[in-house]
Amino acid sequence: MQTTATIESTSLGARLAGLLDGGFFRPLSRRTAAVYVDCAERLVEAADEGGQIAHAEARVLIREVLVRHPDVQLDEDEGGNFRDLNQRAAQFFNKLIEAHWLEPRRVSLDAHHVLITPPLRRLIRLLRELAEDRPAELKDFAVTLRSLCAELLREGALDPNRLGPEEMRQTVKDLLDRAERADDQMHMVETLILREEAAQRASASAQETLQRFLVEFHAGEHMVCYDALQEAGLLPRLNQARTTVQEALYDPFTKQRLAEGLAKHLSLDATAAYTEAERWLVRLERQLAAIPVKQRPH
Repeated sequence: MQTTATIESTSLGARLAGLLDGGFFRPLSRRTAAVYVDCAERLVEAADEGGQIAHAEARVLIREVLVRHPDVQLDEDEGGNFRDLNQRAAQFFNKLIEAHWLEPRRVSLDAHHVLITPPLRRLIRLLRELAEDRPAELKDFAVTLRSLCAELLREGALDPNRLGPEEMRQTVKDLLDRAERADDQMHMVETLILREEAAQRASASAQETLQRFLVEFHAGEHMVCYDALQEAGLLPRLNQARTTVQEALYDPFTKQRLAEGLAKHLSLDATAAYTEAERWLVRLERQLAAIPVKQRPH
């Protein structure tokens, strides 16, 4: 069983030590990072339902990606000293295995495959999110928040007499995931506001500055979150949802039920599980409290 001290002392860096020491992120720091990412995306898309792809097919896909990057300068260990494209693809294939993006699998004596590693799948999802059109993504903010409120305001949402330990754990985890999603969307607003402010400073005249501040700023994409909360009437519901979480936080029976679910799922002792349950509920309450503050336009 893990103890409270064990949980608190295990930092994010420590939990990622295996990936960091194994060079998992090294391809992203190289000048050929875009090639690695494009290769990984193609391989993920082409893998079968078990996450595997044949050696030969993987090399063909890598070769196709290299063709689409004709100006890329490969280092020697990436095949830069080879003139033949097939040799370059083979060397790049080896680098993907070396970085633990792919794992060799021998299905039979004659069939060789590689497995798309789970961390690579998560990395590709993250990179796709980073590459999304942020203003367009903000339009989903109201949907995210509405579902969050609906879940918390339904009868018996966090009632320990209605939810078993595992159901309570899954419910709170899902709420945390959605609250974090809404929080991320709110942080995007800051980026858009800074962009608007930079445009104002770059104005060629005082009239243009006023136009940008009085008209364009208040019609910008960053107002999407503000409008979603105001026009959809979500602010009162958000406050009610936060009250539900506060009541759960002060209810020892709710925390105990969540702790039971966490104890089994994370192999924690009773004390550590109860502390972790309280930490989850505090996080959820704080995230809900932060949304109305962050949505106010500057």
